[in-house]
Amino acid sequence: MKLLLDTSEAAKALSISEATLGRLVREKKIREIKQGTRCLYRPVDLEEFVERLAAGEFQKKSEGAAA
Repeated sequence: MKLLLDTSEAAKALSISEATLGRLVREKKIREIKQGTRCLYRPVDLEEFVERLAAGEFQKKSEGAAA
């Protein structure tokens, strides 16, 4: 098992594009590790993201919904 994945491997593991992965990193939904100019990802962080996604943590709140 690899301890770190590069951008293309991480995107492929999540079945998303590299651009979407970049957006998720900017939104601080997925952690990245910078090594020089490379961005690397821990499989455990990707798994945590999937668990949070499955739990509905990232669903947008309905506009105008009662609080």
